[in-house]
Amino acid sequence: MTALSPGAAALVLFGVFFLLMFLRVPVAFALGLACLPLLVIEPHLDSMGLVQETFNAYNSFILLAVPFFLLTANLMNVGGITDRLVRFSRSMVGHFPGGLAQINVVLSIFFAGISGSSTADAASQSKIFIEAQRKEGYDDSFSVAITAVSAVLAVIIPPSILMIVWGGVLTVSIGALFLAGIVPGLAIGLAQMATVHAYAKRRGYPTYPRATWGEFFASAASRRSSSSAARSSAGSPRPSRRASRCCTPGCCRSSSTARWT
Repeated sequence: MTALSPGAAALVLFGVFFLLMFLRVPVAFALGLACLPLLVIEPHLDSMGLVQETFNAYNSFILLAVPFFLLTANLMNVGGITDRLVRFSRSMVGHFPGGLAQINVVLSIFFAGISGSSTADAASQSKIFIEAQRKEGYDDSFSVAITAVSAVLAVIIPPSILMIVWGGVLTVSIGALFLAGIVPGLAIGLAQMATVHAYAKRRGYPTYPRATWGEFFASAASRRSSSSAARSSAGSPRPSRRASRCCTPGCCRSSSTARWT
């Protein structure tokens, strides 16, 4: 059997790939299955070579950072750190115009240092914020846009999976890449917060009451007061002192529209 020319091999590869895509086969499986006909047609290739090349491709210490970063993000999410970060972000920027969207951006900055993946960031925050923003009167286009754009910070603010892979492939110092991404990532985050501020002022998006210093330090220490814990567990309809103090003419409208707790 004669060897295939490069043009014929490319025709077989792309032809089988697009055929599988037309049959609605997932892309990952289509890429793998498209190589199988060449193993049968080409005499210089065998199954053992395919296994060896596959093992060599995945036998990389740098690529181990990708699943372990995602595993760490999932473990922290299951452990409840996401809820604590939301409370901490709300105590920081919840009183800014467009409070929930501001929390979205700040939480993306925190998540950038946890997952290192913009895809994982967007997937986790879309479940939390898009529906909540829709309930508070945000436009769907604005909610989706700010969630997607803020997730990009995960590849800029260290530790970033992209920086680790890039530094390993090009033999560049990963520590230097991390240091180079801190200031630009924070600057982009501040620019996104300023954009949210402008849109919130123009469209009248709701805001939250300003958190006290006690609430700020309590959220930073991941503590809950005994009264809030008892109220959430018992479901008592009686308002707390803090709620009665908050209902002033200046913040009644914002506290009634802000439902994120």
